[in-house]
Amino acid sequence: MKKRRPTPKTGRSGLLVVFDIGNVLLRFDMERAVRNFEKLSPGLGTRIAPFLRRPALSRRFERGKISGPALYRYLKKETGFRLSYPAFCLAFSDIFTPVRENLRLMKKISAARPVAVLSNTNSIHWRHIHAHYPAFRHVRWPYSSHLLGHMKPDPRIFYALSRRTGFPLGRMILIDDRPENVRGARRIGMAAVHYRGQPLHRHAALKTFQLRKDARR
Repeated sequence: MKKRRPTPKTGRSGLLVVFDIGNVLLRFDMERAVRNFEKLSPGLGTRIAPFLRRPALSRRFERGKISGPALYRYLKKETGFRLSYPAFCLAFSDIFTPVRENLRLMKKISAARPVAVLSNTNSIHWRHIHAHYPAFRHVRWPYSSHLLGHMKPDPRIFYALSRRTGFPLGRMILIDDRPENVRGARRIGMAAVHYRGQPLHRHAALKTFQLRKDARR
């Protein structure tokens, strides 16, 4: 049996609420990116789609192993497009729809207790999200996989968040839509809520972790 890595010792008390982004705070649809590229240049959507759907390439990008400009140069070479880098980034990133009630909830909770974001997100999407959704300005600790070098549910990303924030794992609660991420967090001692699309402010976990009062502020 593998030994559990010790949680960093810290002096922080209270509870750190950790929000996922995709399908919790922002819904997303990568097929919109394909359509965006097709609108910019007929035929480009068809040429670029296989690359956008390639899991290995996506994982490398989301872990920060490939930069935004490097991905742009690679796809430009492979597909022959003539888009500028800003035009490419916009087409690639215009895929999000805000879950407004959950963004409002995050803002309310952040007024009462510390909040973090932990998302499997690449550098281009990360910049787009922070440029277009002001609610993320209320997040004290915004982190993504491309910044930490690991992806959920890899336990190393949770340990990295603990080190960066100073909160022990046992004082964190993760809100995530992916069951494997929820299981991974619980396995190393975090509390976790599996978000299934229901109104988050009504979720029973808010009462369990004494967050419902914060949500009503």
